[in-house]
Amino acid sequence: MMSSMAIQSVSVCSPEHGLANQLGITINPLDISCIPASIRRRSSLPTRLAISAAMTACEQAGIKASETPSLFASVGGEMLITDQLCLELTKPVVHISPTQFHNSVHNTAAAYWSIITGCQQASTAMAAGDHTIAMVIIEAWSWLVTNGGKLLLVCYEESWPDYIDPGNGYHSIGYAMVLSAESDDKTIAHCSCPYVSDQPLQITSGLKKLIMCDPLLALTHLFQAIAKPGDVKVAPLSLDSRYWAVDVQVASSHISAR
Repeated sequence: MMSSMAIQSVSVCSPEHGLANQLGITINPLDISCIPASIRRRSSLPTRLAISAAMTACEQAGIKASETPSLFASVGGEMLITDQLCLELTKPVVHISPTQFHNSVHNTAAAYWSIITGCQQASTAMAAGDHTIAMVIIEAWSWLVTNGGKLLLVCYEESWPDYIDPGNGYHSIGYAMVLSAESDDKTIAHCSCPYVSDQPLQITSGLKKLIMCDPLLALTHLFQAIAKPGDVKVAPLSLDSRYWAVDVQVASSHISAR
């Protein structure tokens, strides 16, 4: 039985300046150079964020993207495109863009990823509202327990207009991790299966406010834990009174390499 998932690499990207300081993690700028021009022209921001973060994570882990199963998660997916399509349907004369229509599905980023990398391995796209991060990590755990090997996990979001979800403020960001059922010399940390905790939340008020408005940012806790070697850390994945969490410990080999 697998006792923990091995985290082989992590990557975060965003076009939003200042978000790194707010979240307290390293964030790379969005890099679209890895996306072929033919796809770049018709791809959306969330798809670009997902692919940019995923490419960096695969490179850091030293794995072949074309041979690695993947798991994509987003609260809203292609929310802006879906919104534009709905607005178009309210007009007296409707003109639906074929490109926008096929880009409106929730697995758009996963589909473009398979086209760009030539990957024919299994790929899943998920959404679970405020619990998206916890559910996708449970799915990753289940996949690795069942199939072994390595898995690419990608979580991404884009900013939404306020009228779609008043009071909330979603950020344009992409997170990616390469996970493995077994540890090796690439392992930087270990992560438990998500569990429900009723212990007091250890979280700054600023980050709590951000996550309340954008649940995908809960993954920041896990990335913060990886950046701080030491004892096992509890990384909350939601903000309920009984919240989802994982235990994270940085690998000793990764500490020595610093």
